[in-house]
Amino acid sequence: MPSSDQWKDYVRDADEFFIAYAMTCPCGHLQNHLFLIGHAIELYLKAIYIKQTGDEAKAMRCRHNVKELFEACQENVPPFLPKFEFNGNYEIFKFKGKYQDLQELWATGAAKASWAPFEKEKVLHWLSYQEFYLISENLNNLKRISNIVALASLKRTTLIFSI
Repeated sequence: MPSSDQWKDYVRDADEFFIAYAMTCPCGHLQNHLFLIGHAIELYLKAIYIKQTGDEAKAMRCRHNVKELFEACQENVPPFLPKFEFNGNYEIFKFKGKYQDLQELWATGAAKASWAPFEKEKVLHWLSYQEFYLISENLNNLKRISNIVALASLKRTTLIFSI
């Protein structure tokens, strides 16, 4: 186990993003809300990887790829967060049911009789961790969208104060 404490810097930064996430409402700009928790997860995973291996350069080469960081952490200390394993495919995004069926499944755990058992498990898994899946696939885009929204808000504010 590496003796370097550089991983603590990543945890400190991740804590700040997590606190910001906890203090914001997703109702305004969901992409900003998701970016905050996504970046916190990214920094926590980098901290874990650096703590495990001492290889900050490799952690940085993963950039914003949460899935790659997560899998790298799992390789070092199996089983690392087994409930959060990526199931290797994204068939849930092709789900053909109705939104009301998903709400009912989420509320009661009861799937439609026509669904195969694997569909129910995939749907429940995705519903439980949907923010994590959205972040793992879109963190780079969320960062860019958040920056655009922030600039647009700044321009609106500047316009209001200049009038």
